[in-house]
Amino acid sequence: MKYNKMFIIGIAGSGKTHLANKISKILKIKSYDLDKIVFRKKDFTRVKDLIRDEKVNKILNDKKWLIEGSYTSDWVIPIIKKSNLIVFLNVNILKAKKRLLFRFIKRKMFENEKPESLKDFLTLSGYSNKSVSKRKMNFSKRFSKKYKKKIIVLNNNEEINKFLKSLIN
Repeated sequence: MKYNKMFIIGIAGSGKTHLANKISKILKIKSYDLDKIVFRKKDFTRVKDLIRDEKVNKILNDKKWLIEGSYTSDWVIPIIKKSNLIVFLNVNILKAKKRLLFRFIKRKMFENEKPESLKDFLTLSGYSNKSVSKRKMNFSKRFSKKYKKKIIVLNNNEEINKFLKSLIN
């Protein structure tokens, strides 16, 4: 099947952005990070819901897109409805935390962008702990029955690599 509208969802540190970048290159589809739509870059404050929704709707009107994020609130339902594939990254929590720590250190030491603060990192890390079971259950209950045919769950690197290979063929 040809995928041209995809939504990648998972907890912080699950590898959403990394996977989105790989898929974007393979399928030549522009990738969007919901965090960059929800938060202002300069001060990391939330934009108004109306602005967020306008940005999302503009993307959804394109013929091809790949959106990634960890949101499961009602405002992502249009993304889910218009997706022809939803990829749920179901990675190990400890692995996700390790990735978050590595990303935090890398940004602090090597990147020019304003890095997140230690407080931001700890909040994000703690958030993934508290919400991971709730988020999985919430996503599963709300969307798996209705959109079952277009959801795939990837649990590990082997499954992710197999999926990426399937996109090339």
